[in-house]
Amino acid sequence: MSRKTQRYSKEFKAEAVRMVLENQLSISEGASRLSLPEGTLGQWVTAARKGLGTPQKSVPLSKLLEYKKR
Repeated sequence: MSRKTQRYSKEFKAEAVRMVLENQLSISEGASRLSLPEGTLGQWVTAARKGLGTPQKSVPLSKLLEYKKR
């Protein structure tokens, strides 16, 4: 049985990273709020800190959760 990989939009990733960085949340707290695996969010934050995917604009958390449902 194969496992289906969850795909996230660039907008969702950017806003998830922004939420963690701007609110000084731990990776585990941010992952919990967004129902994401900690490792996934951690990779996004690490990439953003290295300048590989810095978020461009802020979106409310409610919009961020809508992106995830898509």
